[in-house]
Amino acid sequence: LNILKNEITEIFVKPLILRSSPGFGKTSLLKLFTAQILRKLISYQSAHSDKNDLLKAVKSLNFIDEENKIRKVGLYIPCTNLYSNIEDVIEDEKGKNILFFALLNSRIIFEFIQTLKFILKEQNKNFNEELVEISIEDISKLPLNLKENYEKNYLSLKDFYNYAISVEKEILKYIDNFGLVDYDNSIKLSNLELYSFNLLSNSNIKYQGKNFSLDFVIMFDDLHKLTTLQRDLIYKTILNDRYNISIWITERLSILRDNSIFHGTTNNRDYINIHLEDAIRGKTNKKIFSNFLSNITKYRMNFGSNNIASFESKLSTIFEAQDIEDAIRHLQKELNIYSESIKYKQLIEEINNFCEYNFGTLLKILAISIYIERNRLNKQQTFDFVEIEKSETEESLSTLKPSAEYFSMIKCKLAYYYSYEKITRLASYNTEQFLSIASKLYEEMIARSIINKEEPLSPDLQEKIIEEYANNKWNE
Repeated sequence: LNILKNEITEIFVKPLILRSSPGFGKTSLLKLFTAQILRKLISYQSAHSDKNDLLKAVKSLNFIDEENKIRKVGLYIPCTNLYSNIEDVIEDEKGKNILFFALLNSRIIFEFIQTLKFILKEQNKNFNEELVEISIEDISKLPLNLKENYEKNYLSLKDFYNYAISVEKEILKYIDNFGLVDYDNSIKLSNLELYSFNLLSNSNIKYQGKNFSLDFVIMFDDLHKLTTLQRDLIYKTILNDRYNISIWITERLSILRDNSIFHGTTNNRDYINIHLEDAIRGKTNKKIFSNFLSNITKYRMNFGSNNIASFESKLSTIFEAQDIEDAIRHLQKELNIYSESIKYKQLIEEINNFCEYNFGTLLKILAISIYIERNRLNKQQTFDFVEIEKSETEESLSTLKPSAEYFSMIKCKLAYYYSYEKITRLASYNTEQFLSIASKLYEEMIARSIINKEEPLSPDLQEKIIEEYANNKWNE
């Protein structure tokens, strides 16, 4: 939401394209702005204080005003397989495009009407009665066949609704009959326009003769599921015709056939293109993704019927004390071969003076071990009788901590793939992948809670589960 807020002056006047890898939350983001979810956010604000930040973020995008009234609302249009089925039953390209746009227009109209129905119900108004009170003022963009049925130059929502039903019925009939019926006579459409975009602009909708108080954002989800021709057609139409309505699109990053589609257009001038991963990738934003996943696990745990309070608290980062002590003593003994060397005297003394047998101490010793080995293999050697000062090694040792942790797995046979932090890194900024890994760990938590084993999962058990998951994915 903060990403969108940074572009708030543009995302409602230019087409917005949101791209990411699978499982990043594109669908959840779009559904957040539908009428049902916006209403829930408003109703939750007093009883669920943890959702107040989310409500505040949505308000900053002007979907909800300070009086908690919905001012903008998303019309959620999933790009299902039904659209791609059109190409399977029609041979000529013009026919494919006509039916595709006809179906898309009818689906947008249905979503518009369902959204109004929900909002009117929330206002304790009778939807059937209000249908005739809401009108589309300018119908010049309607298909010629529909305009000829009405002597008036405006269309009630009831007329609009009936028209959408008739179009959808005829399209489905055509598909079910494998294109063996004549769509020219049955489908009241002969142009290649997304006329619903023009009809649903705020200035064109009247309620009891007055301007409607809602702005609409048409949201296409998973555009990559369309056929190549359909996807290209939508982009070219939107970019060339410049509709007077907000349009948001989500699709996967793997769809990169954009050279011809976007020819002659420029990002930030003609459209806004945002790669969601880019917004949270990098050292400064790792915490953002971690917090994002933490919120997801927290909400999912709240919906569960178990006594597990926190997912993160059930992932132990503490090793068996005896294993750590054995590893430290083994390394101390191994490194004592350098005790006679003047060069490494201070480092070996430091190792032998450690009296705390914990994981932090082990990492320090491993870092020193790596430093000594690298120094020995360095072609530009210093004299053996020149002692390395501790101050010279401190900076190098601090940079060796990640290597030391990985070395603990190889040399000391300790677990490496464990803890909440490691799981978020394994997810590679992919929410779906994180949830897949976390679900396997969660299953073990549930199983242990059933037999009253309340202790957290040990690092060894976490690694075993993660390795098993990785092997299964590799063999799929």
